[in-house]
Amino acid sequence: MFYQGGNGALDATNFSLTGAPVVKPAYSSNRFGVSFTGSPFIPGVVKASTKQFVFFNVTGQRNITPSNLYGTVPTDGTNGTDNERAGDFSRLAQTLYDPATGQQFSCGGVLNVICPSQISTQAKALLNFYPAPNIATTGRQGYNYQTITTAGNNATTAALRYVRNFGQNNTFGGGRRQQQGNGPATLRQNINFNGSYSHTAADNPNIFLPLGGATETNGYGVTAGYTIGYGKLTNNASINWNRSHSTARNYFTNGSDPLDGTGISIPKPVIGGDAGIYNGLPSVSLPNFTGLTQALPSDAVNQTISFSDFVSYRYKKHNMRYGFDIRRMHADTVGGTNVVGSFTFTGYATQNPASACTPSSTVACPVVPPSGYGLADLLLGLPQQSAIQAATQKTYLRANVFDWYAQDDWRALSNLTMNYGIRYEYFSPYVEKDNRLVNLNHNADFSVVTPVCPVAIAGSCTAGTVRSLVNPDRNMYSPRVGFAYRPKLKIFKDTVVRGGYGINFNTGQYATLARNLSAQVPFALTQTNVVGQTGCTPGTLTLANGFGCSTTPVQNNYAANLDYRLGHVQVWNVDIQRTLPLGIVANIGYNGAKGGGWILCGRRIGRRRGC
Repeated sequence: MFYQGGNGALDATNFSLTGAPVVKPAYSSNRFGVSFTGSPFIPGVVKASTKQFVFFNVTGQRNITPSNLYGTVPTDGTNGTDNERAGDFSRLAQTLYDPATGQQFSCGGVLNVICPSQISTQAKALLNFYPAPNIATTGRQGYNYQTITTAGNNATTAALRYVRNFGQNNTFGGGRRQQQGNGPATLRQNINFNGSYSHTAADNPNIFLPLGGATETNGYGVTAGYTIGYGKLTNNASINWNRSHSTARNYFTNGSDPLDGTGISIPKPVIGGDAGIYNGLPSVSLPNFTGLTQALPSDAVNQTISFSDFVSYRYKKHNMRYGFDIRRMHADTVGGTNVVGSFTFTGYATQNPASACTPSSTVACPVVPPSGYGLADLLLGLPQQSAIQAATQKTYLRANVFDWYAQDDWRALSNLTMNYGIRYEYFSPYVEKDNRLVNLNHNADFSVVTPVCPVAIAGSCTAGTVRSLVNPDRNMYSPRVGFAYRPKLKIFKDTVVRGGYGINFNTGQYATLARNLSAQVPFALTQTNVVGQTGCTPGTLTLANGFGCSTTPVQNNYAANLDYRLGHVQVWNVDIQRTLPLGIVANIGYNGAKGGGWILCGRRIGRRRGC
């Protein structure tokens, strides 16, 4: 049993950029645990025995850590600054142009000032989430806002293990080692059960405190194993079940939606079991200022059921091992990469109209000084881009995994050991339980695109050739070899040379493909609207009506090659180790790696991505 604790009472105060005193928040760390091991004993029921034991362990931590965050927010006219929040940019270096007239902004005879009547009500509502500056403008970044806060981080783990040995002299300790030596062959048996539980929870602080959030994960695991051996032959079989449930939320998740009453309309899906999971503020990208971002809500359950078996055999100088694994994998999720939506303000709306000129062999564009400002565009309610990507229902991904392997540890000489083997892996591409995946058939430049689903849906997609929409890779053979050599010459005394070579495959890529393919229309809301895109103009893409202006027939933006092959990497190394006097160990080594079969994923072609 143990406990370890500490706090920040004697720690230094947080660094202050401005030199003004800052508050030092209280924080602490606490770790604790308890363990028990022994042979079960219940009077009159179970007797203590050296052939069985139970191990139980619980550990945990409860920590509070400080955070010192800096950012830049629009000024409010205090401390000699312009009131940018009210449209006053009179001291801004670049000129701002009114998109309605093409002339420089002027209000009350003052240039570069946007009149209050021109500021959109949606922009005013969004600016309420930007606090006023609380420190003097500092540093090259122009920081004028500071948040000092704390974040909690809790974790608890528990493990239980029971082991029972059967057979003559098959006890923990010397008897067990003796029968594995040169004594007479005997039958050995062992059963074991393992259970585990873990819980973690952490705050996700934001420089703008109302936009923070939290994460929580619970994990469970159960394993049952059986080992049987006779002489130099041993077989070990086990069945495993692991499950984890992870959630992420912001402070609006499943509560009140901060967009209520703002006039900002975002077509976020409503999921029956989690009607308010997508509540939250859209992210805002604003040059020269800290953006409005918050934790994206999600709910994910991952589960793996597996069976493993291996046989080990000792023959003369060889220690051989052969085995296989079978796994069934579940990945259930609600969420997406941009579930609350996003707006990007670049200054395009308030720049000099002449800046829109596109030069060509027959057109010469005038040289114009810098103009336009992202915050001014925000006040007018004119984003250049809006985007959203959110699943409209829970996704249930399924995959099967199989592998087999063979390896040999060969003590070839008294000073040379070789270890070599081969491994084969088969990872099936994920399928969705209800066939909710969408791929894209397209030509070379993505100018012609056709959605493809496992099962055809009238008006939405045609039927694909395989349910996973990606063919499996059945050629994942991984040879591996290693050696350790100790030269016998006297000058190489206490020197060991080691080396190895192997191949590894990027098997996790199938999960990435499936998550992207499941997050597309008609099974997800996917939009990217950009001014200048077909249907999107400054009049149709606004804060009030930020979505749905694009008339592009296919809004999906991700495609995977039907014959996608997993990338691999070859790795090799050589190391020379020499033990010197006084116990000093010197090493010199070389490590090399070469990738193969890598395909560029996420490359944007037009407004779509391929893999």
